[in-house]
Amino acid sequence: MFPLPIFHYFEWAAFITSVICYQKIKDKPLRWFIPFLLLMVITETTARYMRYELLVTNNTWLYNIYIPIETLFYIFIFYNYFENRYLKKITGWLFFITLLFAFSNLMFIQGLYKLNTNLIKYSASLLVVLSICYFVDLFNSPTVIHPLQESMFWIAMGLLFFNLGSLVYNLAFDYILANQKDPRALLFISIKKNLIYILYSCIIVSIVIAKKCKIN
Repeated sequence: MFPLPIFHYFEWAAFITSVICYQKIKDKPLRWFIPFLLLMVITETTARYMRYELLVTNNTWLYNIYIPIETLFYIFIFYNYFENRYLKKITGWLFFITLLFAFSNLMFIQGLYKLNTNLIKYSASLLVVLSICYFVDLFNSPTVIHPLQESMFWIAMGLLFFNLGSLVYNLAFDYILANQKDPRALLFISIKKNLIYILYSCIIVSIVIAKKCKIN
């Protein structure tokens, strides 16, 4: 199980940062990153323990449970930061649509023990779109805002890069698998690790720069 891959330390660093900065984020939607990041590191650590210590070959079910929670969490975060009321309304509906789709896919289509690639592709596409919508919403704001000083700007930036990179690979996954272009998934692992560095670095920055005033 040890030593842990470097990307695990980035995930732990994001969680520890959220705990240390609790006083800065306790009145903001960012405070929900504390339980979310805790769930994330527990999931990753448990999956690694099952694989390397218990020698369980299929821990996919863990991620099939975690990924819907992750997607719903980020939809919730976007909902809290959108200023445009139409975007808020659409995002609220997307929360329930995603919940229904994730449940249906898990129960009736791909199941618990097969990686839910349908949801992964859906989630990546949705979060890319929501990230772009956030940037449009931010720059259309009547308030003069410096984007780099906005916590949500960094979260949206990290999500955009992470999910855009994941989506490109996932959309080509069937072709790559059929043509044995990446039989051991080494390319996928390499891409994923670098994307994780970007995402959790952005989350850390977003928490560190958070102001002590309430957002809403």
